[in-house]
Amino acid sequence: MTPDDARALLDADRRRTEERLAQLRADHLGFVEASRDTNADDEHDPEGTPIAFERSQVGALDRQAEAHLVEGGAAHVSTDAYNTIHDEVQEQMAKR
Repeated sequence: MTPDDARALLDADRRRTEERLAQLRADHLGFVEASRDTNADDEHDPEGTPIAFERSQVGALDRQAEAHLVEGGAAHVSTDAYNTIHDEVQEQMAKR
C-alpha cells in the first residue's frame, strides 16, 4: 500500500463517519421533536422502547463516531509523519 492509498482510505473513512454522525444527529433531533408531541412518560409504553432509551443509544453512537474521527485524524497525522521520515531516510540513503 502506498502512502497515497493510505491517505485515500483514511479520507474515505472520515467521510463515511461524518455522514454517519450527521445521520445520528438528525435521528436525535427527530427523537427530541417526537417527545414534544407525545406523553413525556413513555417508559411504560407496551408498543416499544422509551424515547429516552432511543436518545441514549443515539448519544452513545454519536460519541463513538466522534472518537472514531479523532482516532482517524491521529492515524492521518501518523501516516503523514511516517511518510515524511521515510522520504528523508530515502534521500539520505540516496546521497551515500
